[in-house]
Parts: sequence; C-alpha cells; structure tokens
Amino acid sequence: LTYFASMLKQFSVCMLLEVALVILQLSTEGQACTTLAAGRSATSTGAVFCAHSNDGDGDTVGNLLKVPSRAWKKGTERKVSGGSIAQVPITNGYFTKVGGYASTNEFQVGLAESTCVSVFEANASAGAILNIVDLSELGLERATNARQAVQVMGELATTHGYNDAGESLLVVDTVEGYIFHILPDPTQSSAVWAAQRIPDGHVAVVANSFTIRTINFTDQKNFMYSANIQAAARQTGRYHGNPERDPLDFTRVFAGPEPGRKYYSGRRMWEGYRHLGAPAAHAALPTTYAEYVSSAPYPATLPGASLRQRARWRCVRCDDGSACTILRGGVGHTRRYGLMAHVVGCSLTPRWCEHPYPV
Repeated sequence: LTYFASMLKQFSVCMLLEVALVILQLSTEGQACTTLAAGRSATSTGAVFCAHSNDGDGDTVGNLLKVPSRAWKKGTERKVSGGSIAQVPITNGYFTKVGGYASTNEFQVGLAESTCVSVFEANASAGAILNIVDLSELGLERATNARQAVQVMGELATTHGYNDAGESLLVVDTVEGYIFHILPDPTQSSAVWAAQRIPDGHVAVVANSFTIRTINFTDQKNFMYSANIQAAARQTGRYHGNPERDPLDFTRVFAGPEPGRKYYSGRRMWEGYRHLGAPAAHAALPTTYAEYVSSAPYPATLPGASLRQRARWRCVRCDDGSACTILRGGVGHTRRYGLMAHVVGCSLTPRWCEHPYPV
C-alpha cells in the first residue's frame, strides 16, 4: 500500500480519474464504455486528463495491478494473446486493470478504451496475433509520451496483425492527448489505424463508435495514420480517389453501424459535450440525426469548459416516465433528469431518462 500510494503521487489527473472510475463502477444495467479526455487548456489546473467508465458486461474486476519496470536479456520473447513478439531491452512500469486494459505508466502516459464497430472483422486464422489489451500494455511498456504510444501501438499492429474488434483509445500524457482508432485491415493479417490530436483547449468523447472524421494528410502534427489507410479505404467501396479531391472521413469509411440502437453512441457524445464542452459550442450541436455514421452529427473534439472534475451519467431504457427507476450513483446520489424528450427536445420511442453520476 505504501508503494502504491507513492506511485500515485507521480501520476497525472488521468490516473486519479481512472482510479475513481474503477472504484465507482457503473452497475451492469448499462453495457457501454464511455471515454472522456480534455486538453490542458480545457482544465482548471492545466492538467491533461482522460477517464474511462468500463462496464465490461459485469465481468471486469476493479482491482489495479502494478507491473514493474524491467530490463530484459537480448533475444527475449514477449508473450501476447496470439503468440509472441521480440521484447525490447527495457520496459516501463505501469498500472493495469485486472482482466482488462493497461491504464497509466510511470511516465504519466494514460489510456481510456471504448470498443467500436468497424467495417472489417478480425479472423484469427489470418495470422494476426495482437488484440487491444496487448496494444494497451505494449504502448505503456514502450512509450514515454502519448504520441510515441500511438506510434508504438500502430506500428506493432500493422506489423504483427490486429485480431480484435474496432477499438478506440484516448491516449494522454502531461502535455497532450490523442484519439486513436484501430481495426483489422481487409486481409485480416494487419491493421488500419488513425490518430487525431486533441487541441489543448478542447475535449473529446468516444462512446462505442469511431469519432475521427476528415483526416488531413498534410498535417503531420495533428494526424497520424497507417501507411495502408487509403488502399484499405478504397476496398470498403466508400472512398474513391485522391484525398485532395475526396477527403477521407475515417468514421464514414471504416465504421460499422451505430451499435445496438439509434442514439446509442451519439446521445452519450451529445451528453458528454454538454457536461464537458463550452456552452456556446454545445448549443450548436444537433439533438437528433438521421444516422450516426453518414450524418456526422458531432465532431471528434469540441472547445471545452474550464473543468475541475465532471459527473458521469447514464441512459436507461424505460417504457414511460413512471417506469423510470431512481438509479443510485457511486456515492448514493439519487438526482436524475426526466424523460430524454423533455431534456433535449427530441422524441424517442421507447423514451429514455438520464441520470448523472458524480465522481
């Protein structure tokens, strides 16, 4: 416990929020992972942060496990889910959630994960050997900043193959943050990925759907991507030609349909931006849309408010207002909103109510 406490003192706001969110798990009525991040100019302390509500279908243990830094002999192999890869001489220490994703390392690089639906599916028989848990561990083991973590994960996935669902990781350090999206490539033996930098004064929300839109191939500071991204995009049938004439919208090209039901992802993005975003910026966002992927209702990032810490929320299905149960937050808070139709001026069938969870 003493060592754990001393390690926590070295970690950023991201780690503190991760710990709080692990301890104050949502109940299994809401099967979803919502991730949040804020740039340093969007927080009252100037710290970059990310947060992850990992519902995990009720089977994710909340314990944190410390993996120590270590030196390795030349020729050592590093085991991964589908085999092994060459180990590096020295690996960083990091915290990981037992049975889940790595969260923060000793250099204050932090991750927050949300599973997404992608147009290409994985196939273990194609030879890909890495999944998203592997990448989260490898990124934190081998990187000392967020940008490097993105590059490590992307390069390893394209080299050794990505055998998992579409995934998103918010990747932050003490200076900046990135949205990282990844999916199997068309051959199912490699990977397609992209990353977008979160502007210092912005916030980001990912809620089980890709959010990166137009990739600026000439802006190397704010965008990173796999070398095969344009070739893979053409194979979807959704992208044709030169990015100068035909901009590549990552979500429109590589995302599968919004999971579960309409508004499953978009409503959480809207609500997340309501809590995290600048009021004027949020007011310009639509409350409804025809279809998430093609309509592009919400941007990947939004100008943020000056944040200290922010409530969690959830949507629960109810047939009518009287059937909505009072849900209790991690600290016994019972405040809730009314019907979604009343809150945001939209009409949904069946209707929903929302309940904020303070952290």
